[in-house]
Amino acid sequence: MTLPETGIDLTETSPAAALRALYQRFEPAILPELARLYREDITFIDPVHALKGRAALEAYFAEMMNGLEHCQFEFHDQLESVSGDRQGQAVLTWTMHYRYPKLAGGQALTLEGNSHIRFDDGIYYHRDYYDLGAMFYEQLPVIGRVVKQLKKRLESQ
Repeated sequence: MTLPETGIDLTETSPAAALRALYQRFEPAILPELARLYREDITFIDPVHALKGRAALEAYFAEMMNGLEHCQFEFHDQLESVSGDRQGQAVLTWTMHYRYPKLAGGQALTLEGNSHIRFDDGIYYHRDYYDLGAMFYEQLPVIGRVVKQLKKRLESQ
């Protein structure tokens, strides 16, 4: 499968490069393509969930995309190690640009994070690291102010 926006063939590139290409636009159109990237037995972990299986991952992504007005990932650095038998792992740093009407009055938001993936013929482990407070809690009207004040107090100590 070739991604029209990028011309990248997901079957002819490294899993890390394929992930970068696929997540350029995080929208429902990518859901059918997850099968080309992730193995059926994928373990996916982020600060919100720990999931097992591609069907669970697809359902989670579909739910997450519901209500998003915009979401895309800008990738920065990538460290990748691959052995001769296609076993490998990579760490990718990224900025997620997103807009969700119920957060921050629908303003454009950004979130810094990184992903650790392990792969062979497909990705079988994917763990995202990011600050859940910055993504969600800080964007809520009342709780956001409290969280930001707590962070400032902790930073000054």
